[in-house]
Amino acid sequence: MLMIPSMHKISGELLPGVIHVSSRSVSRMSSCLYCDYGDVFQTRATGFAYLSSHSVQEAHDLALVAHLSAINSSIPFVHFFDGFRTSHEMSSIDLISPEEIKSIFPFEKALEHKNRGVNPSHPYAIGLAFGDDVWMQCLQSHQPYYDAVPDRVQEAMDKVASVSGRQYHLFDYVGAPDAENVMVLMGASALTAEETVNYLNQHGEKVGVMKVHLWRPFSLKHFAAALPKTVKKITVLDKIMEDNAYAEPLFLDVNCAVRDLDRDIKVIPGEFGVGGKQFTPTMAKAAFDNMKAEKPKMHFTLGVEDDVCHTSLPIPPPMNTLPSSVKQCILYGLGSDGTVGATQEAIKLIVNNTPLYAQANFGFDAHKSGGLTVTDVRFGPEPIKAEYTVQAADYIGCHLASFVHKYDMLSNIKEGGTFVLNAPWKTVEELDANLPPALKHQIAEKKVKLYVIDASSVAQKVGLRQRINMVMQAVFFKLSAVLPESQATELIANNIRTRYAKKGDEVVNMNIKAMEQAGKELHQVEYPASWINYKMEPLRVFDETVPDYFKNLYYPVSLLEGDKFPVSKFTPGGVQETNTSQYEKRGFAVSVPTWNKDTCTQCNQCSLMCPHAVIRPFLMDAAETKKAPAAFASLPAAGDELKGLNFRIQLSPMDCTGCEVCVNVCPTQSLSMKLLSEVKDVESKNWDFAMTLSNKGNLVDKNTVKGSQFQPPMMEFNGACAGCGETGYVKMLTQLFGSKMILSDAMGCSMVWSGTTGLIPFTKDKNGYGPCYCCSLFEDSAEYGYGVTKANEVKRKRLVSNVEAALKSNPSAELKGCMEKWLANQDNKEVCDELFEQMKPLLAKEAASNAAVKAVNDYADMLPVITTWLYGGDGWAYDIGFGGLDHVLASGDNVKVLILDTEMYANTGGQQSKATQMSAVAKFAAGGKRLMKKDLGRVAMNYKNIYVASISLGADPRQAIKALTEANSYNGPALVVAYCPCQQHGMPSKLGMSHQPEEQRKAVECGYWPLYRYDPRRAEKGENPFQLDYKKLKTDVTDFLKGENRFTTLDKTLPNVASTLHQELKKQIVERHEDRVRMAMSDKQLYKYLQKKFEKK
Repeated sequence: MLMIPSMHKISGELLPGVIHVSSRSVSRMSSCLYCDYGDVFQTRATGFAYLSSHSVQEAHDLALVAHLSAINSSIPFVHFFDGFRTSHEMSSIDLISPEEIKSIFPFEKALEHKNRGVNPSHPYAIGLAFGDDVWMQCLQSHQPYYDAVPDRVQEAMDKVASVSGRQYHLFDYVGAPDAENVMVLMGASALTAEETVNYLNQHGEKVGVMKVHLWRPFSLKHFAAALPKTVKKITVLDKIMEDNAYAEPLFLDVNCAVRDLDRDIKVIPGEFGVGGKQFTPTMAKAAFDNMKAEKPKMHFTLGVEDDVCHTSLPIPPPMNTLPSSVKQCILYGLGSDGTVGATQEAIKLIVNNTPLYAQANFGFDAHKSGGLTVTDVRFGPEPIKAEYTVQAADYIGCHLASFVHKYDMLSNIKEGGTFVLNAPWKTVEELDANLPPALKHQIAEKKVKLYVIDASSVAQKVGLRQRINMVMQAVFFKLSAVLPESQATELIANNIRTRYAKKGDEVVNMNIKAMEQAGKELHQVEYPASWINYKMEPLRVFDETVPDYFKNLYYPVSLLEGDKFPVSKFTPGGVQETNTSQYEKRGFAVSVPTWNKDTCTQCNQCSLMCPHAVIRPFLMDAAETKKAPAAFASLPAAGDELKGLNFRIQLSPMDCTGCEVCVNVCPTQSLSMKLLSEVKDVESKNWDFAMTLSNKGNLVDKNTVKGSQFQPPMMEFNGACAGCGETGYVKMLTQLFGSKMILSDAMGCSMVWSGTTGLIPFTKDKNGYGPCYCCSLFEDSAEYGYGVTKANEVKRKRLVSNVEAALKSNPSAELKGCMEKWLANQDNKEVCDELFEQMKPLLAKEAASNAAVKAVNDYADMLPVITTWLYGGDGWAYDIGFGGLDHVLASGDNVKVLILDTEMYANTGGQQSKATQMSAVAKFAAGGKRLMKKDLGRVAMNYKNIYVASISLGADPRQAIKALTEANSYNGPALVVAYCPCQQHGMPSKLGMSHQPEEQRKAVECGYWPLYRYDPRRAEKGENPFQLDYKKLKTDVTDFLKGENRFTTLDKTLPNVASTLHQELKKQIVERHEDRVRMAMSDKQLYKYLQKKFEKK
């Protein structure tokens, strides 16, 4: 999308490039990571040619076709395929070798294009300014090039077929040669349509599908040649929804082409698959059924129940269009447990060691790691064309015991299918006591073969923590019998040695041991036939305190059940309620922390560093202490200001991720991990009681480490990875600056854990006030947040004007006094909050009879001081959004920015960004990054009027709190860069993210991460604006590098390069630190320093 202007230039200069696009939805009322053709279709006027691939194999083959066609036609191409459905699918394909490519590559034509390059040996001018008298003629001169494209593409397809044996055409027709009803579409769904057509024709129908490869330039000649002469009706399915268009792009082209054919064919437009909505054989049949009608529904929609505009078609009963030889599996995993990676490796083992074809696709909920992963696997003797989720599974694996109480996993299992459960329940009695009634009923009704293994225990014993992937992979091969068990064991072991070699022998041996234990721990359960008598009761029943919108919409959507809801259930514009994550109660942690009051020093470090706000300190007065449950132990609160109160650390067990950060940060080991199953009942009741306690944060100084944690976090139970290094900073913002906040986010990790659909972590206070969350695009997030800030600034100025006018309109004495006080204290947060509550009823009472007072009442929500912070990751701030960020900071306006710096694009798999440090291994930097990271703080300081700070909450929380407080109070732009350890950094396997605060401390002590504050207000007082908060380095940076895989990987793969880069990094870090030390000196100190330095010389 960012390339659209450049695409016009590329085509205008007849440059034969190819852009390969994994097509995805364009953000509108919200973001959606999944596929439709919104991004591709947005560019259709750029002059590019468009080539569509329908499968992984086609993406491989047609990529070559696109390059050959571009070179031979001088027209640039967009080669596109379905994002996620195709781009993330694992599938068996046959590769075209480099030698075969060379045999058909047009080297001479490529040389012609090379010789067109600008070169003073043969000079010319391009990119000129044309007048209106010649521009159109020049543009028209390109038309012969476009007219030749279809033939050039077919020629390229024929050449690729000559080396691959796979023949493609611009339009590939499949179906009855005498079909009257034909469907036209492109992308992965074309294969589902093909599968459906074959099934329907086998059952007596005469239908067909036209699979479009070359969309534009649209070739009437080739389309007419492929279309059966008998066709009377065509349905064109477009994978896009263009709200303001009469019809969608592919339909418009096909309809115009049919009109030019001068044949009596009715062309019917339909929309499907928008935002990744899946397309199944039953939906394809619905479209064919529609064509049978005397008056088919026009402009219909597939995949949703449209009870607003009534465009949807009725969907027929499910039908199984796959051959019985195809085996299908569904694996329900926990993000970060290794299920997805293990499945990918299993597919490779199957394909490389059997004659079978295989396919795997991966679905995810809206959380980061720790969320649900649903993996669909198919394998069979023939190529698999089913581009939709598994509808009838032979094998289902549940990789987390708590899922049985949350997800309806067996609705799609075949009768007699296999169900494998990772759980600690080994006997029928334990299973009967712990499995929900509905699941037991389904097991008995469908005669399911039930197997149980305590994979979590196996993984814990060998040191793999929650990574159960090798255990469950071994179980899969044992029960699926796709390979002989002995062969599978040997292959898995060899794969482990190869896959984990970079992580060292210890990790390799742990995984092999886990795999070997699997068969010993697995056992089949002979359950009683009486289980069928259990009722199909709901898996979860909510109490009356949970709002209907959560129970009836948000929660089912979080379970990936959104397909069942009609259009009318959703709010136009994408608005959702906040304060909903509290109701989810994921309960996926194996173990959770418990508190020992006898050794606790009440430092509140555990609460400070908890990434999910699940462990907090509570204060009780005498009356509250009397009401406490017996298990709610407490001790006298420390501190004179808290005299007479009791103190307790309390956990929300069902919201805990089990990351152990709190346990490891506790200085007195007052927290210890216990199995969730042992403590959840008692501690859940304790948590419910803690939620009834009055907040006493006003008794302490909230700008201290301890005091800040008595302030209620207004972000809780977010969807971030366990142990996340980002979330604590945003949580701290809400504790420091309260409920009257607006948080404007950039896309990336922070968007996923901040804006999880239906599970918004931002809370409300007792008055219903709370942070607003908003998010825009990666590239314009700074401008978006700046716009929010400026809009509120304008509205507040209007309020000031309205208040001044209202004071002249004879309001009541009480209201007049409040307004005068507000004008005098309009920037004082505490005073404005108090006046807001006093003035609301007065304004409401007098607005009806006083127009000037009504004008104030219309803007009453601007009476409080609203704190606005922009935040996002380094991929946004250092890279894609840097231009906008720089523009906003340079405005000089009162805008606050928090950068959550993970030093990579963490949300998309760990690609390097300009924040990635030298010698770190990341995607696109497999040989180690060769340059130092951008010093964004220094860039901002060069403006002189921007408050800048570099902080690390785990290393020095006092400095972090001080910096955030100073930044917020500064009347001007402020930039705070926060160090955020990420699981992509590769902490040691046995520790994981549990030790991320320790990693932060190490990073600061060696100078890897600096702590400083730059405050322009100090310069106004004649003081040095720069303050270095950690001056004397204690350790060597090379020791820090040894603790993270992103650096040690290079030691194993390229040791000589690693040594050179690590030493250069050390040198650069020391030089940067010394530079900052000099920056922090006064003129006098600097003079003495330089004098001493040069005297030595």
